[in-house]
Amino acid sequence: MKPILILLALSLFAISNLFAEEKSKQINSYISLQRKVFEIAKSHPNPFKPRTVNLSKEVSDKIDSLKLNDLKSEQLWRIGIACFVASHPQTAGDQRWDLVFEDVCWRCVKIIASRPGWENTHYLKSMKALFGTDGGASLWFKDYIETQEKL
Repeated sequence: MKPILILLALSLFAISNLFAEEKSKQINSYISLQRKVFEIAKSHPNPFKPRTVNLSKEVSDKIDSLKLNDLKSEQLWRIGIACFVASHPQTAGDQRWDLVFEDVCWRCVKIIASRPGWENTHYLKSMKALFGTDGGASLWFKDYIETQEKL
């Protein structure tokens, strides 16, 4: 009986270490990605197309190079929320930073909304509760959630 208990205890210990290792990788990936978004914002003092509030092609291409589509929905949820927080409160003089973070945030929302599954609906609803309460954002989330639930 003791060998079985020892084997069970060792198995539980090994499994918990595997989960801890995976969690550590996820957190490292999240922090690294957040740092890359920051570097994109920092390296482009004027990220806009001339006389617009739209991101320039260069900045948009750098955000595309982050390959957000390759991330799991949970990672997108984390990055989306972190980027929203980084872009607020939006104050005069900070728009160049805010727009880069906000763009990444909404890209994450759109990617999650394009994926089926109840987990993705949950992520969208929790994001809506945080930053989708304003007029336009609330309507966008309503549409994203309704469309995603039909997938």
